[in-house]
Amino acid sequence: MRLPRLLITATLSMWVCIGHASMLSEELKARYPGEQHLALSAGEDALTVLQTSSRTTLPRGVAIILVETGYQGLTLPGAWQLSQRMSRWGWHVLIAPVEINTVAQNTENGAPTEITRFTDSSHSWVDATDWDTQVMLILNAAFAAVDREPGYRLVISQGMSAASVLKLDAQNKLPATDSLVTIAPFWPQAGLNQRIAQYLKDSPTPVLDISGGLRNRWSALTASERARQATVNLKLHYRHQAISDDFAGSSLDTQLGSVFVNQVGKTIYGWVDYLGW
Repeated sequence: MRLPRLLITATLSMWVCIGHASMLSEELKARYPGEQHLALSAGEDALTVLQTSSRTTLPRGVAIILVETGYQGLTLPGAWQLSQRMSRWGWHVLIAPVEINTVAQNTENGAPTEITRFTDSSHSWVDATDWDTQVMLILNAAFAAVDREPGYRLVISQGMSAASVLKLDAQNKLPATDSLVTIAPFWPQAGLNQRIAQYLKDSPTPVLDISGGLRNRWSALTASERARQATVNLKLHYRHQAISDDFAGSSLDTQLGSVFVNQVGKTIYGWVDYLGW
């Protein structure tokens, strides 16, 4: 029996974000050596991040990589691979997982609502304000932890976290940052997703806008508009770089994952060189 596509998509999305709500942090602790762990406080929540120090005599600065639960793009293993490359380029790197409790099902009068092909999916299964707040708390804690590290400040994010970073920067709510790298930013709600191009235009920070790499329709819908808004409004220090979705890879396939990291790493290296860092 063929299940409705909406049912499959909605069920998979909720499983990814709810079933793995705390698994990303547990994976981080279990997979990587304890000496790389750094304990932070993001608001009232305890947070463990991965820390990799610069391997050069003259450091470039600090790069913070935000990682979400997922099976493609910048996964936790992919972020770790990228951090190793960036540390050789002179970056002190922090990898911070972004996690939040989400609503498991649509509810009406406190009772779960069955998801069918006719279910209204126009509302996101995660609250945008809560997600923005979590991202802001994590970045504040991460920047505070590396306050004494010299050099530039770079934030690398993907997907929903990238959308939040752009929004927060446009609203001047981010800690002082020298550049943003956003990979396929999106929000799974039409109205909020359409605002991402506006947030990018209003961002006062240099942005490397990487599209592709996620096989994500939401992000693809705004890719050309993001580039257009930045160009028309003469945003300084903006670069749009497309990466094939074939390079998205999987956290279960290190070879394909490495291809994605290679593409992202080269793009970031070229961007940093362009900025004169």
